[in-house]
Formats: sequence, structure tokens, C-alpha cells
Amino acid sequence: MRRYLLLAVVALLVGCGTARTLVLEPTRAADRFARVELIADSPTVSVPSDVTQKIESASRKGAV
Repeated sequence: MRRYLLLAVVALLVGCGTARTLVLEPTRAADRFARVELIADSPTVSVPSDVTQKIESASRKGAV
């Protein structure tokens, strides 16, 4: 009987202990940038020039 009572008390304490959320610090806001610069410096693989131009044009279209 004592064993069942002890198991019930432990189960209740464990259940109540896990139902809490503690926030230690507020979430950090996302950084915003005014400008991004892409530089192809010492590439390790060869990329065709038409692919490079497509990537550059797609990145410029996305710029505000």
C-alpha cells in the first residue's frame, strides 16, 4: 500500500514539475541589413558565365 502511495505522489510531483515554462530572456529580434554584397573570390569550382549572370540578375531583382 505504501508503495502505491509513494508512486502516486512521485507521479504527481513529476507531472506538475514538467508543466511549467520559464523564460530566462526575451527573444531576440531579427537583424535587418541595409545592404548585402556578393563577392566571388577564389572559387573552388568552375561555374559557366551564363549561370553566374543568372544568379547576379536574380539577386538584383530581389533587392529593394
